[in-house]
Amino acid sequence: MRRQLEPVWLTQLILCCFVPIRVGDRGIRRQVFERIWKRVWIEQGYATQDNLSEIETHYRSLRRWSIDVVMTFCLIPIGTMRLIRRNSVVPLPIEADFAVTVPWAEKDLVVEITLLTVLSRFRNLCKGLPFLALTRYSYRKSKKMGVRFMAMAADARLFRILQRTLKLPFRQIGDARFYEGSNTVPAAMNVYEAEEVVPKDNPTLAKLFR
Repeated sequence: MRRQLEPVWLTQLILCCFVPIRVGDRGIRRQVFERIWKRVWIEQGYATQDNLSEIETHYRSLRRWSIDVVMTFCLIPIGTMRLIRRNSVVPLPIEADFAVTVPWAEKDLVVEITLLTVLSRFRNLCKGLPFLALTRYSYRKSKKMGVRFMAMAADARLFRILQRTLKLPFRQIGDARFYEGSNTVPAAMNVYEAEEVVPKDNPTLAKLFR
C-alpha cells in the first residue's frame, strides 16, 4: 500500500502556489497593491472614504524604507504586505503612534509588518493558507535581511492568532488602543528567539517556514 501523504508535506506543496511579487514605485503592480489594501481596509472598517486619502498619504511617505509585496495564488493577486525598515529619518509607525517600550537596541535591524491584507473571497482559501503564506514570507524575508526584531501594530484578533494558534513569540510592548479602525496591540518578536522556540512549540510551522 502506498504511504499516505503527510499533511505537512501537502501543505508545503500547496504553499508553492502562493508566490509573492515585489512591487516597484510605479506600474501595474503598484496599482494592484494599492487597490487591494485600500479595498480591504474599507471593507474591514480600518479606513473610511473620509480618511482614506490621509492614510494613503501617510503610508506613501514610508515607501522609501518599505518592501511592498503582492501575494498571488496561481498568479492571481489575493493580498498585500509591507515591511518597513527602521531608519534614522522617520520613526516606525509603532513607535510614532503608540507608547511602547521597545525591546531592540539602537544597532538592531528592525522591520514593521503592515498593510497585511487578504481579499475577502480568498481569505478562507485552502483553509486559511493565504495568511500563512504572507506570514511565512515576512519571516523568511526578515531572516534573509538579518532582521533581529519584527514589529507589528496587530489587530487584537490577529495578535491572538500569532500567539495562540501559530505560537510565534510575539509579545505586547505597549498598551493596546483603538487604532485605524480596530482594537490594536503593539507587538514585537525576536527572530533569533523564534528560531529557538518555534521548532519546539509548533514543529509543523517550523517545517513550513524553512
